[in-house]
Amino acid sequence: MKKPVHVGDSLPDLDAPDINVERIKAVMTVMGDVNPVHIDEEVVKRLGLRGLVNQGPCNLSYIANMIAAWTGNPDSLVRFQIRFHDTVVPGDVLVAGGRVSKVIDRGLVECEVWLKIRGGRNMLSGTATVALPNDWS
Repeated sequence: MKKPVHVGDSLPDLDAPDINVERIKAVMTVMGDVNPVHIDEEVVKRLGLRGLVNQGPCNLSYIANMIAAWTGNPDSLVRFQIRFHDTVVPGDVLVAGGRVSKVIDRGLVECEVWLKIRGGRNMLSGTATVALPNDWS
């Protein structure tokens, strides 16, 4: 049995996988994504971006995976509201984290969540409503 969850409790950090061009191209193929900001350096320079852009759904998944690792259940994420602050580019070293901000009821909590460059700024932040496992009472 896990100890009860309280406001202020930290969620365990989860390191995101390496952000690299090969991974971005693979996701483009799976998603059918043809946006040149993911593979065309000239377009990226012309737009004034920091580098080739990692897809937004991938960045969201790093936070979702952090929540699933914390609860032990990939279905525990009930609701997600996220704001994108900056683009993630190859070479960024990312960590997903969070903190319990509200205990809604015995089995449901709201958490502040984020994806940061390790030791640096938030790339994404927001809130997640999470269903806790039954044995976390």
